[in-house]
Amino acid sequence: MKGSFQIFETAQTAGLAIKTAHPIVRVTVYDVLEGINTVIETPAA
Repeated sequence: MKGSFQIFETAQTAGLAIKTAHPIVRVTVYDVLEGINTVIETPAA
């Protein structure tokens, strides 16, 4: 699933929601301005 967001933090929040619902799925957020991929990890309980 791919999506586009204007704000990086919004993309991180959406990625975290996906990762929380589906912990096995690898979720990354790509920042076009910085050219950096960020892997979203499952939050510690």
